[in-house]
Amino acid sequence: MRNVGIFAVPVVAILLGLGTNASAGPTEYTLVKTIDLPGGKGGHGDWVTFDSATDTVWLAQAPDHAVVVIDAKTNRVRKVIGDIEEGNGIALSAHDAFLADGKGNKVVVVDKRSFAKVAELTDVGKTPDGLYWDERAGTLFVAADDDNQLTAFKSGKNGFKKIGSLKLEPNPAK
Repeated sequence: MRNVGIFAVPVVAILLGLGTNASAGPTEYTLVKTIDLPGGKGGHGDWVTFDSATDTVWLAQAPDHAVVVIDAKTNRVRKVIGDIEEGNGIALSAHDAFLADGKGNKVVVVDKRSFAKVAELTDVGKTPDGLYWDERAGTLFVAADDDNQLTAFKSGKNGFKKIGSLKLEPNPAK
């Protein structure tokens, strides 16, 4: 294990210790604790998402090919979700976590509580990155960087079904 790099330390500070001054409002962030993350490569982490329903922080740890789930109450690693070649975007629904894999050109869907793999969405464009879950519509939107594409998947009784995609303008992106 290694100490958290420059990237993750501010995340921990934000989640665990925002300094305030009653008369002046928010002031500086205060480092409360560093958390050792698993893996030997360290370095680039891409997206960080907090889930208030499970009190967990989800961190894409690209060099170690994983997404790390941290328990925000205990400040300990709760789960490492492996086999994510290059973790990118993370989105959360009431039940699932959507994990974009930029090099694998897929989105891995896992149950937020059991961490069991629910689905793998592969027709997501080249280098999926930004993810957005629309709870009301039960729809996942996937933005893919390298082909400038937005793809939508509808959640239903039989899993996830692609409902369409479109090229974003300008194409190619400038």
